[in-house]
Amino acid sequence: MPSIELSCFVCGATIEGSNYLPQWMGRFRALYTTLEDWNAARISGIGERHFEDVIPLDQSVTVDVSQSTMEDGLVQIDLMKSKFGEKYPPDPPAMPLPLWGFPLHDPCWDVLCSTDNRFRERRAVQALFDLCMSHPTQNGILNWGHNYDGLVKCDTDIVKLLPGEEARLYEPKRGGTSQRYNPSDIPMTITGTRGGPYPSMEVGFSKDHNTYKGYIFHTSTKNDPFGRLPPELLLEILTRCDSKSAANFRLASKTMANVGLPERFWFSRFWPGQEFDYVFAQPAFRAAVPLWIDFYNRARQLRNHPGIRNRRRIWNLACQLRDWVILRLESPVCHGSLCKSFFNPKGADDDKEWYTADARISPLIFTFSAGCRSLNDTTIIASGQISKVWASLVMLNEKRYISGLRISQVDGKSVQIGYRHPKHEVPFTWNSPLELSDAFVGFHVAIENQGIRGLRMISAQGVSSSWIGDHEDVPKKSIVCNGQVEALKGGFDALKMVSIGVHSLQSMGQSKTVSGESALWYPELPDPTLQLVPVQSQSLPRLMGHMPYSMCLFGGNDGRLLPYLTEITVWIVDRSDLGVRADNYHIWALEFHYGSQEEGLKSLILGQVPEEDPIRATCKYLRYQVSIDSPNGERINGVDTLFQDPRLPSGLTLHTNYGRRIQIPPKFSGSIISDDDISTHELRPTEGRIIGFFGVLKNGVVFQNLGIACIPS
Repeated sequence: MPSIELSCFVCGATIEGSNYLPQWMGRFRALYTTLEDWNAARISGIGERHFEDVIPLDQSVTVDVSQSTMEDGLVQIDLMKSKFGEKYPPDPPAMPLPLWGFPLHDPCWDVLCSTDNRFRERRAVQALFDLCMSHPTQNGILNWGHNYDGLVKCDTDIVKLLPGEEARLYEPKRGGTSQRYNPSDIPMTITGTRGGPYPSMEVGFSKDHNTYKGYIFHTSTKNDPFGRLPPELLLEILTRCDSKSAANFRLASKTMANVGLPERFWFSRFWPGQEFDYVFAQPAFRAAVPLWIDFYNRARQLRNHPGIRNRRRIWNLACQLRDWVILRLESPVCHGSLCKSFFNPKGADDDKEWYTADARISPLIFTFSAGCRSLNDTTIIASGQISKVWASLVMLNEKRYISGLRISQVDGKSVQIGYRHPKHEVPFTWNSPLELSDAFVGFHVAIENQGIRGLRMISAQGVSSSWIGDHEDVPKKSIVCNGQVEALKGGFDALKMVSIGVHSLQSMGQSKTVSGESALWYPELPDPTLQLVPVQSQSLPRLMGHMPYSMCLFGGNDGRLLPYLTEITVWIVDRSDLGVRADNYHIWALEFHYGSQEEGLKSLILGQVPEEDPIRATCKYLRYQVSIDSPNGERINGVDTLFQDPRLPSGLTLHTNYGRRIQIPPKFSGSIISDDDISTHELRPTEGRIIGFFGVLKNGVVFQNLGIACIPS
């Protein structure tokens, strides 16, 4: 049996061993290349899974495969390879495997090709390979940002994810029946093949069955607006509607109700985008004229058959891949001057100083199991006065991403970086025209693990343009230079921007965000006038990873809510009964309650209020309530964070201007370590008032650190 589990990158189901039943799940092809030949992707013949994965060798392969060739002539291949830069050939006893790629079931390849004839072309195969290279692999499954329509489990509840987190795919669900059905073998009494990406919309029915003899005007249509339309147009309207809309039309309009439904209408139910587009086989015509209404009724009867359900599921997944490949084919060139990188060793050296915002880009020497990957890094020079800027957008998994930028300069020159999509290009706009002297100095960037979601330009006077792309509920970073931006740098995967950098001739200077730590913020960038006081620790940035700071301004951005704050609730999970040293108490949430209903004041929460969980049955959920006499002037003027583990604050001490000192929890009772093992970090404003808390949050432990936000008195 195979040494590791792998899943088809189209349907998500496991690729089984060659002796497995049903047999189709053990028949796979590989989308592959050799060594570092990134632009020579090909699709293999039928491969086999035994202890090794083997495929028939394509005649175009020129590298030495003698050591990896089996007795039957098949060649071993490294599937789901996601780490590069290792020594080749490897030291013995490791075997050199020059072939590597991504697996898919043979029937799933047929379904994919049925969505678009271009998959038979080399350029589409290469585009699909680039897409696979751009997405992480988790437990042998390629993560496209979905769960394969419910087939694959996730390691955590998506609803419980905190800002900056992403779900990992765990394993395909087993025991079900529908995924075992061959998507190319559906229980329909229809034979033949589509012969193209879709059935022709003008064939498949007899002229005798496509006449307008079926129109029977037996009801008055005097006041019906559709009564003024010719029969041909009425039929065209019904044909282009889905079946439910067509039925509603006929209920609402007497004219439509009088229209007979010829073969053309029933045939259209199998057209692209209609309810049975995944049933694309054409009937074998004999002397008798086929009745498409019979095929339609048969399809409706079988729509919940497990084989039909699996065909529909895989068809929808294949159509999404088709749409992404079309996006790639529409804009195959990544504009800009290529920088030297692992994937582009002939690119130009880059010695500029960049102020960057990047997604969670996976280093090539590590296994690509989360975030994104940059295939191309490019730069452009924008030294002239900028007159207008456009951003191209792509929609992936119902999220908008930036794919490229186009810059027009006053001197008439135009430069572009990344992938341009003219039909989805949006200009940056400003509430009022900028002065020519007001230079472009940087961006605010909405960014998540997979790429750049949104951008807005920033001028030297601090004026912001409109946002382009998605920015609400997305972590953000500010990349602003001290002078005019002279150059831009972007990192791109197969479809979108995954990093952006700006360069100025003037020195970058000190970042206004928290020094040495994550510069990502959620939900919004902090006001630059705020004083941010974090826990100072050299180990925290390394341990936190690519996570944003979440902020809660319990006093409002100007302190106006401080007089109404009456109570702070601190939620702590006690794990001491597990007996793990330095992993006992965890702060999960801070709740802020107000004593006035003015301005619609509601409680604010930073973190995640814990819920009873059978997995954490041995944990204790502790709730501490601290009253604050804010109406009479009591204010928090200092915070001590208490750490058992350098990553995770175990408790805190609140100090007020009334001289009160409230430690939470009051004592680390039941802990296997003493109070002497607790380290304390004091957070005090150098001046002004504390109006908020911020910290990096992580599912399962929540607070990884804690800081305070202050405003001048």
